[in-house]
Amino acid sequence: MIRTEDKRNQIYNEFDEDSRKNWFDLTQKKILHGIDSLYFTVYLREPYNNVDFFKKLDTYKDLVDGENVYLEDLDLHITSLTFRQYTYCFTKEDNFKIFVAKKVPISNFPPIIVHLSANLLWEVGEYTALEKAYEYVSRLISPHYTVLHVKENRIDYAYHTNYMRDLESFLNVNKLNSMQVSNFTRGRLDFALVGDDKTDFDYIAFGNRTSNNLYLRMYNKTKEVIEKGYKAFFYPIWLKNGLISKYDMYCYEKAFLKKSYRWLTLARLEFYLEFGEDVNIKKRCHGILSGYEKLEHDDLERFANTITPRPTLITNIEYETKRKFYQSLDESMEFLALITNTEYKALDRLFRLMDNKILIHRLLTTDVFRLVDMKDTKHTRKRNKDVLPFWKLLQDLKLTSYSPDSNLVRKYNRDLNIELIKNRIVNSMSSLSLYLNNENEQDILQDTIDFLTLLSENDTQKAFSYKNKKANLLKGKFETLDNLEVRKRFALLDKEDGSYIE
Repeated sequence: MIRTEDKRNQIYNEFDEDSRKNWFDLTQKKILHGIDSLYFTVYLREPYNNVDFFKKLDTYKDLVDGENVYLEDLDLHITSLTFRQYTYCFTKEDNFKIFVAKKVPISNFPPIIVHLSANLLWEVGEYTALEKAYEYVSRLISPHYTVLHVKENRIDYAYHTNYMRDLESFLNVNKLNSMQVSNFTRGRLDFALVGDDKTDFDYIAFGNRTSNNLYLRMYNKTKEVIEKGYKAFFYPIWLKNGLISKYDMYCYEKAFLKKSYRWLTLARLEFYLEFGEDVNIKKRCHGILSGYEKLEHDDLERFANTITPRPTLITNIEYETKRKFYQSLDESMEFLALITNTEYKALDRLFRLMDNKILIHRLLTTDVFRLVDMKDTKHTRKRNKDVLPFWKLLQDLKLTSYSPDSNLVRKYNRDLNIELIKNRIVNSMSSLSLYLNNENEQDILQDTIDFLTLLSENDTQKAFSYKNKKANLLKGKFETLDNLEVRKRFALLDKEDGSYIE
């Protein structure tokens, strides 16, 4: 469905019905749930004092010299990262980190903490992610230790939505306390001042981030992905599940490649320049994008609004749940059904939690925190008021709606990384050309020839060494994808010895 407000612009009027549906269609008032981050602790059966185990870890650690080192026997990288008592950190790129303690101060202190990344959780789902990480932990500690049990340490329940245009129009900050029902006593608001009179809410949080219980945050997920330059894998997931349109995806990618949230507006001009029809408007878009015409933020926004729709903004509502929260559930844990079987019995507790997410979801969205409708005059006490229509939609959400698609995420990550690297190379070679020639008349092909001419045998060896390291880092990430077909339009001819490279 195309939103009414997306029809009030130049390019919508220029498109035919098929083009409108192709570019602007999405599912309105959509909410998508997923686990965004998961930490679990690992407890071992044997006493934590095996000398040979620590000798092995120290040998790995000694290999680190500023860069992560690939360990072929473990298919992991060891890093220089440490965390409190956890001296050793092993990582599987974009999948998980395994933190291992040198010693445990008390008997019930967990010697290992594992952090599953959002990338892995959204790519394969929480069950497969847990089993994959568990297998690597078992390989790491073998033959010195065996796992006794694992326990949740922190789980982030995320709800991505296109329901609201932005947080500032959805929430009345002056009456925020009147709208919310919870036991939170602290909060935080982070905002940006935009243009002459606009305030953009980037982040609203309830609770204390440093507590070991609960923390709730609502924030502009679109802005976070663009400005931090990671988690772009959400784009194809949002598109596939109807949260955004192809037009939104176009604008997101342009802004992501620039790492600039401001470019989200300029991307709209790029879109019109590529697909619009009015010659005069296209000429002005080109002038603004080329820097010939300078516009203040408000003027640029007004111009973009006349020719294209505003891109959809995705808001994330995220409950960060920690140890104390799950301790309160300990007595009832054994009564929760275990539906999904795993060959690793130590994971039963975590699988039981995942199987009963709907119960935790109801607890979080009803008892922990909810937003009520201040227009409800039937009840005087806010605790008794009806929830907002959006919150009712959130409470009634079916958590089985998201189906992981690992190939979709992997292919998109690969293709977008190719664009990022290509942009970096082009910019670097252009800079090199200016240093070499002190003028900017050369095109990219001449710059490329200059660059290749400068390479020495030593540079070639460095490149080969780096490529091997990178290959280990990316090992397995794209193994299920077909190689990209590249039409080779150019070849190299060595003018000195006549050798030819195609």
